[in-house]
Amino acid sequence: MAQDAPAALYDFTTDRSGTHPRRMLGAWRGLLQADDFSGYAESFRSGVTHAACLVHARRRFAKIVKDAPRGMSPGLAHEA
Repeated sequence: MAQDAPAALYDFTTDRSGTHPRRMLGAWRGLLQADDFSGYAESFRSGVTHAACLVHARRRFAKIVKDAPRGMSPGLAHEA
């Protein structure tokens, strides 16, 4: 049986300042799934473990599939 994540949070701010994630995370340490937003960099240097967001990698594979010539056999990008 799959285990649910202990928490999920979306925190909207009107700017991309790194002060917001530092304020929100405080002294918490653990595994944080996030994109490559530079505002998290200080937290990652201070003991938060970065679990990268895979949507960026998936987009590359989707583009390869979309741009493949018609009739081409499915390849690794299709599998990914």
